[in-house]
Amino acid sequence: MNDEKGASPFPGNINQLIVSLGEYKAQLEKTGGQIEEFVNPKYADDTKTKFKSPTRLECMMQDYPKALGPDAKGTYFPITTFRLPDCPYETDTFFFISVGFTVFDNWVGYSPVKNSPEDGVGKFKGNNPTHTATSGEMEVYGCGARLLELAGASIAAAVDFAANDIVVPSGPRVVLHPSFACTFDEIKGKVHGKNVKLTSPTSVLVVEGSGVTLESLTLDGALVIKACAGANVTVKGLTVANKGWTYAPVTAGTEIDTLRGFVVEKTETETLVFDKPGNYTVP
Repeated sequence: MNDEKGASPFPGNINQLIVSLGEYKAQLEKTGGQIEEFVNPKYADDTKTKFKSPTRLECMMQDYPKALGPDAKGTYFPITTFRLPDCPYETDTFFFISVGFTVFDNWVGYSPVKNSPEDGVGKFKGNNPTHTATSGEMEVYGCGARLLELAGASIAAAVDFAANDIVVPSGPRVVLHPSFACTFDEIKGKVHGKNVKLTSPTSVLVVEGSGVTLESLTLDGALVIKACAGANVTVKGLTVANKGWTYAPVTAGTEIDTLRGFVVEKTETETLVFDKPGNYTVP
């Protein structure tokens, strides 16, 4: 249901397109903005005898580079304010930019939530990604866990998690707030390798605050760390073992709970809040 302003409460998912305006303008003048159209029918089932939704003409932004001529293979332009790490060239060097694309592994950030629970079951039975609220949430947690693992942390292996009649892999539920780190280099500087251990696939770790450093931690349960601006917190030699959080099947709940297929029951949590600037070591 849309909110009181008529807008969806859920975010969208889009491709990221970077277009050089000079070539784009020339192509618009050449074509009048027309791109080849096609029909992409979506059927109700495998018999393909009934449409799931009205079929329409579509065109794809991906067809724009295909419409460019052979002279659009690339262009030179000067970079004066940016330099790639470990780049052998000095700044103010001309770089060659070509028409192309970059593909990341899905875990890096492709977790669309665009299918209903019912459609998700059909995707799951067909051995396809479900792209549901259930899978999307677990994949966000999995992304945080994978980043910690790449920084050297020891992370418990994922296990199967079932909700809304679909099964998705689920390991430790890790939420790294943007204030903690926005890049992998930041994470590597704040997570000290193998001394950080999330020993259970149901462990929960939430970290918020730019001054937090995880030097050594063993977690089997739920731990929430919140540090205000100016609070420098070093987690060193901390062991947390508690009942943690349970992701329980929905019996009654909000629309969001129904879409996810579960509710979060916060049985026991170790919460560390640092709301004043200063230097702290835990424990």
